[in-house]
Amino acid sequence: MKFSDPQPVTLYIPCYNAERYIDECLKSIFKQTYPIKEILVIDDGSTDSSLETIRAFNKLKIIRHDQNRGVSIARNTAVKNASCRFIAAVDADVSVPPDWLERLMINFAENDNVAGVGGKTIEANTLRVADRWRQAHMKTYTGDEKEINPDFLSGANNVFLKSAIESVGLYDERLGSSGEDVYISRMLKNAGYNLVYEPLAVVRHLEMDTVISLMNTAWNWGKSANEYGNRYYDNRERLLEKVRFNNRLAISRFLYDIDENRTDILFLNFLEMIWTTLLDSIWFASKQKTASGERSAKETFIALKAAIRFAIRHEVVPVELGDLIIKYILSINLGDPDYDNMGDDEVKLDMIFPMKLYCNDGSMIEAMQRVLTCADVELPLVAIHQMFDLMGQIDQIQLFNSIKSSALRAMEEDNLESYVSQ
Repeated sequence: MKFSDPQPVTLYIPCYNAERYIDECLKSIFKQTYPIKEILVIDDGSTDSSLETIRAFNKLKIIRHDQNRGVSIARNTAVKNASCRFIAAVDADVSVPPDWLERLMINFAENDNVAGVGGKTIEANTLRVADRWRQAHMKTYTGDEKEINPDFLSGANNVFLKSAIESVGLYDERLGSSGEDVYISRMLKNAGYNLVYEPLAVVRHLEMDTVISLMNTAWNWGKSANEYGNRYYDNRERLLEKVRFNNRLAISRFLYDIDENRTDILFLNFLEMIWTTLLDSIWFASKQKTASGERSAKETFIALKAAIRFAIRHEVVPVELGDLIIKYILSINLGDPDYDNMGDDEVKLDMIFPMKLYCNDGSMIEAMQRVLTCADVELPLVAIHQMFDLMGQIDQIQLFNSIKSSALRAMEEDNLESYVSQ
């Protein structure tokens, strides 16, 4: 397909510490069959060698932020500096085929009142456990059929009318580095514009995650919507509902992966539920804006670690799998050695949360509630209990061994020493 009268396009790339991917990304941009009038790279305070790589390319303009300000602000910087009517965007960790922009742009001529067109993002790397889980549960596309007004257009690859974005007030800068694509899509549709999902414009996502980076990214993806949309961090009642949601989501993914024979990633569903609950609790407590709130965040963090340790040691989860879960949970830290180092030290834990509270013959829920009472944070611990029960119901040796094998492989890929003897 060729355009007899191509429209001028500004293409921009928001970049933050993308030294592993930015070279391949830029090389693919310069191979586009559709002419690009202007290329902007918004360096969002990178501290790695990204900028050095970018400077090796000619015919592009670099706009630098003096510190990392988040993707939402980087996108607004690009919109404000773009000189063309159409603004294309790709993430720094994707590679695009030569006809990518051409396939997106044709939709503005073929459809009425279109403000934006987005393509399909697929995973380039699926060998690691973390990457396969991301491929299964963090898709940003809706399928293989063109769709008018999908839920949202992924920020990883799209083209928008500059005037349309300006007409809805640009990106919401409170959102930081997550949810800004959902926000702008919703605002444009509410304003009466149409959006188009074009599955023939396929880009490859180059990132390779560790389990830890994946868990943090999965939580961060939803943080803005949880904070500003669902208001889950407004009060304890809303936080309780968020943790119940974490549990429902994890169980549904767990059962779905069993049906799809994805036993190699089951471990991560269980880990995500606990991980997300921890981060939700810490974020909620830290928002209290007081010294006591900060202390509560730290105490909540340690209390949850202690409670999870106790639950694994004394309840239905097999010890081998429990040890792997503990290893990952202990990798979360607050940047405060006095607290972070307690996570793996039961003597220190006992100083803050007396282990006598754990009631040897009581239920796990009672024990966890008592521990968390010390931190003055109430959580629906039934959610965690239900997930443990679900794992405990796995009586098929082959299935359990698959989960254990997945956990061990993930740990090996992440270079974490395992507690489990081979």
